[in-house]
Amino acid sequence: MSSRPADAGRSAGPDRPAAHPTPAGREPARPGGRSGARATGPARRTGRPTGPPAGPSHQSDPRLPGPMLTALVVVLLEAGALLGMAVTFVVDVLRGATSEAGTALAMAVFFAGFALLLAGAGRALWRRRRWGRGPVLTWQLLQGASVLAMAPLLPGWLVVVLVAAAAVAIGGTLWPSSRAWADRTSAPDAVA
Repeated sequence: MSSRPADAGRSAGPDRPAAHPTPAGREPARPGGRSGARATGPARRTGRPTGPPAGPSHQSDPRLPGPMLTALVVVLLEAGALLGMAVTFVVDVLRGATSEAGTALAMAVFFAGFALLLAGAGRALWRRRRWGRGPVLTWQLLQGASVLAMAPLLPGWLVVVLVAAAAVAIGGTLWPSSRAWADRTSAPDAVA
């Protein structure tokens, strides 16, 4: 601890009388009350604005952008379809309709996990969290590539619907207003 008084060495400002002379090596008082010594607390003057930053803020428009809403609806439908497939695998195992119970249960866990991941990522985007974009975009790319690889085995209308759904979700998630909407960078919290 220093034995000097708290105000020693500080120059007089508009609100402070000159109680002590300015020590050598310190800058003399400037107009506006700033001296070479740094003030702390509310009286500190930094020359920077203390309020919110100028310009548009991510909080300026509370409405969810249309492209993001469309993408979230597609993601929710996909998560529901994945969860439905997981339930179908479990029901098939319980009814004895499959000879490979282990494989069917593994697929059920995989599909349920992806459904929960998509639902959590959709919730994150809804809550303006940027981390939700990664899982959504990854799933859309995987889905589109898988559907195109299996196109000869699937009905043509199903290929078109699934590729279009992936394209809509990707476009809606990456649309400029959607990217501006979901720009928070905080760490993911529990998605349950």
